This record gives sequence, structure tokens and C-alpha cells, in this order.
Amino acid sequence: PDGEDPDSMVRKIGKNAFQELVDQATPLPDFLLDTLQQKADIKRLDGRAKLVKLANPMIAKLPDGILKTLLVDRLAKLAQVSPSDLAAGGRRRPGDDRRSKTRASAPASRETITNIRRALSLILQHPRFANEFEELQEIRDEHVRGIEMLHTLRAACDEQGAATTATLLERFRDRSYFNTLVNLANHQHNNIPELSEQEALALIRANNQKIIEEFQAARISAALESLAALDQKSRITPLDDDERTEQAELTDFVRKGYQS
Repeated sequence: PDGEDPDSMVRKIGKNAFQELVDQATPLPDFLLDTLQQKADIKRLDGRAKLVKLANPMIAKLPDGILKTLLVDRLAKLAQVSPSDLAAGGRRRPGDDRRSKTRASAPASRETITNIRRALSLILQHPRFANEFEELQEIRDEHVRGIEMLHTLRAACDEQGAATTATLLERFRDRSYFNTLVNLANHQHNNIPELSEQEALALIRANNQKIIEEFQAARISAALESLAALDQKSRITPLDDDERTEQAELTDFVRKGYQS
């Protein structure tokens, strides 16, 4: 209980009763993940991604060992991914240096980039995973700036079939933004010279979730602006039926957005 420590509890209830509490206590892995599951619906794709996002910073604080391994395995099962998919930000594994892919000759970039630019970089470097970006198809530039270019690249991958980094870049050679695409195609993610396919896939999915969250935040912001405008108008003149309906719908949308 709050305000108690093991010594005070033993003094109050005795050694045997305290030992019984210890024996019946929920193990740390179960307590952590069970608690986080209350904040994420793991029956949904975005819920499983949210669970990983919430759990990873806590698991990262644990020292390497059996407990950390068990936690990662348990989280992977709940999120329906492999344990290696959760380690996109980890070090490269032995043998990764043997992999090679076509890259443009521009120097690799390590600067911090936005979620959209990271997505552009990942689809250029790993066009075989272009279908992973389909969940972003309904998001447009008015909500998340720059995403139309991502849709264009995904469409180009669909048209080319077995697209490669080189063929994608060649397709846009005459465009004003060609050099930008070249730089993005050579960007080093997490300061790793070359991601494995599993690392790339995990990073794509995690980054997509961030873009979805950015999209939802933009929609909530727009809804709040509309609500403010309606509220200001109501101070001057009564709202009509359509405006009151819109106000109720926007209020409900914002409330649900904050709850999620």
C-alpha cells in the first residue's frame, strides 16, 4: 500500500502473511503489459502499435538479461510481430555487412528528419515494402504536408512491379525535387548504415503509426478551430440546426480523439 515499505508491512502483518503477499504478487512482466493493455486495444492494428510504443521505453530501461528477453517475447506475441521486429533501433547483427543494395552516389545523411521524410526515405530504400504504406492512402496534404509525394512513390512501385531504389530515382530524374529524393534514398536511419529487411519493416510500421497520430492530431486541431468559430458565432447570433448538429459532431469527435 502507499506509504508502506517491506519493513513496515512485516511489522504490521507478520512475516508469514507478508511472504504470502509476495508469493501471490503479479510478476513484473504481467503487471507491466496488463496495465499497458488497458491503454491500447490489441484487437486493432493501431492498438498493437500503440502497445509497442508505450512498452518499448520501459523495457529499454531494463538491463540485458532473462527478464528483459521474456518481456520482449511477451510483447512480441501480444503485438503479433517477431521479437526482432521490435529491435529496429538496435545494433546490426553479425552478417548484416554481407547485404548490399543499389544506392545513389550521394553522401549518406544523418540529420533528424520528419516522419513523412523518413517514410519517403524508407520507401525509396525498400520499395518491396511499398504495400505497407497503403494504410496512409486516405491521408492528404491538407492534413499531413508532403504525404502526396509518398502516395506518388507508392503508385510508382505498384506500376513498376519489382521496383528498386535506382529505378524509382530514375523515374523522377527530371523533376525539381530529384536531388531531395537522392538525399533521402541515402539517409541513415538510427545511424545504421544499412537496415536489414526486418529492421526496415519494423521502422516502417512504427513510423506509419506516428504519421497516423500526426494526422489525427491535425484533424483534432481543425475540429477545435471550427468549434471555436461556432462558439464565437453563437455569442452573436443563435446557431441554426445544421450548425448545432455540426457543433455536436465536432465535440464528440474531439472527445473521442482525446480518449484514444
